[in-house]
Amino acid sequence: MYSKPARIQHACNHYGCDCLVSGILLNQLKGISEYEWERLDRVTLRGKETEVELFRVVNLHLSSSHPILVKL
Repeated sequence: MYSKPARIQHACNHYGCDCLVSGILLNQLKGISEYEWERLDRVTLRGKETEVELFRVVNLHLSSSHPILVKL
């Protein structure tokens, strides 16, 4: 049995993305201004009955002091 996040992660291969999020999660992230999103599709995930909107990050705007910015 696979969870919805695992099915969404599997969809990354189809869309050629490293990360996808559902519309439900995106609504919870709306207050985070560093991200710009692109709606890719509305799909029914394998083994599920309801459709899910899929989004990908198209731009990430971070300042040099942002806590998740890591220099490699």
